[in-house]
Amino acid sequence: MKKIFLITFSYFLLQKPLAFAQLAVGVKGGFTGTTGYFSTPAQPVAGTTAVIPEIKNKNGGMGFGGVAGIYAKYNLTENFFVMIETEYNHFLLKQKSTSRTDVNALVEVRSGLPISFQDNSIFANLSNRAEVTYQAIRVPIIFGSTFASKYRAFLGPSLIFPVASEITNFTQGNIEANSAVNFVGGNIPLTQSKANLMTKEGGILEVKRFTWGADLGVGYTFPDTNIDLDLRYAVNLGGITKNKDVKGFFGAFLITIGYRFWNSGGGSASDAPSK
Repeated sequence: MKKIFLITFSYFLLQKPLAFAQLAVGVKGGFTGTTGYFSTPAQPVAGTTAVIPEIKNKNGGMGFGGVAGIYAKYNLTENFFVMIETEYNHFLLKQKSTSRTDVNALVEVRSGLPISFQDNSIFANLSNRAEVTYQAIRVPIIFGSTFASKYRAFLGPSLIFPVASEITNFTQGNIEANSAVNFVGGNIPLTQSKANLMTKEGGILEVKRFTWGADLGVGYTFPDTNIDLDLRYAVNLGGITKNKDVKGFFGAFLITIGYRFWNSGGGSASDAPSK
């Protein structure tokens, strides 16, 4: 990724320079569409020999959120610009998983049974759907090029500062029968639980207070206006959780409309070169 940034930056600097550089400032807003998954390692349960097994979540579909922010764009050459943005992002990550777990590792399920069992004698089959909200201030540092005055392509790193995150789990399943201990089995009704991932309550899913990623996208400026349309893909590269044993992928599509309201060249914002 670093090599790509350096090659792109060097290429753009060789382009024909402007007679003067121009700064434009604008606002933007739009939608996010997030996909991804997390896999959590096996976890021992205090006071027992039971273990919560490794959970391999799968993508549960695209989750939709929003984005709003402000940007400053500086034209270094006729075809090359640098842009720094500050955005508030709301991402929604949907996941799903199935697992077979020792009942003694499931405190709430175990406490609802009329009798107790030895570890590794009664198992539950669980189906879980999880929704993770992830709200963050992102600061993309974008390097881009314009084509035919109205088209552009860009990429760059982004600094990510989470401000809120929560997981909501929807779990149901069944408990297997075991004739050796005279247990006939039963159903586990749908239950809902929440945890704040910004605190210790999130356990191994507690999120980092800072991480980083990369943005890649294309855009279009409507002719003779100060309105820009952007489509980009943002991916996390620095990890989401503090626990390094939690693996996964987190990426989002962002579709935004931008409005340039000021430029250093004088006149209306629509007089500024398109980004």
